Amino acid sequence: MSAGWPCPGSPYVRKLSGFRNPSARNAEAFDRAVDAVAAATQVLLEDLRVKQAPRRHP
Repeated sequence: MSAGWPCPGSPYVRKLSGFRNPSARNAEAFDRAVDAVAAATQVLLEDLRVKQAPRRHP
C-alpha cells in the first residue's frame, strides 16, 4: 500500500522514526510500518459506530 501512494500512516511513521526519507537499508521496515498503520486505521474506521450517518461534503 505504501509503494509510492500517499498514505495516512506515512506522516506518523516519519514523525515517530525521525526520518523524512528512510535510508535504503531502512526502507523495508519503514514501508512495513506504514502499511501496518494504514491497516490499523482502516480497521478503526470500519469498526467505529456512530449515531448518525456520515455527512456528505460537496
